[in-house]
Amino acid sequence: MWLMQSTPNLKPSTTKSSSTTWKDSSFYKYSDIENYDVASLADLFFEAAETMTWLPRADRKASLSYWPDFHAVDFLNFADTSARVRITPTADQIDRFTLACHLTLDLNEEDRKLIWAVALSGVRRHRGPQWKKLGKLYHCNAQTVKNNFEKSIINLWYSLQ
Repeated sequence: MWLMQSTPNLKPSTTKSSSTTWKDSSFYKYSDIENYDVASLADLFFEAAETMTWLPRADRKASLSYWPDFHAVDFLNFADTSARVRITPTADQIDRFTLACHLTLDLNEEDRKLIWAVALSGVRRHRGPQWKKLGKLYHCNAQTVKNNFEKSIINLWYSLQ
């Protein structure tokens, strides 16, 4: 994939600024976001989309308020032989997810929707985002969607400089 690279080594910032923007709040603890290149910004959003899929659902399913009927002999039928493994994101992944969410606040609505649509379409895919499917969604060619995505990431990069 053309944008997939390793994320840069992020180190917590120990300095505070007197400005009141979200970048200087206690939430924003990674000072070298200005040192990201365009590919690293795109990878940040791809990782954030994958982290989003690992987070628990916003609406919980209701639990049963009764005990199911079972026979005394058949109580062993309730044993679950298949183990379900839930992948949970680490604290650093959640921090980078929140950073990606806050970075999109600097963009206009079209760019924001496009970046998240591209990032979410590439989750759990070795081949990357589904450009053709996104092209149908945006009623244009797949290459146009890819070019618009690149422009959005570059605009975000320029806004951070």
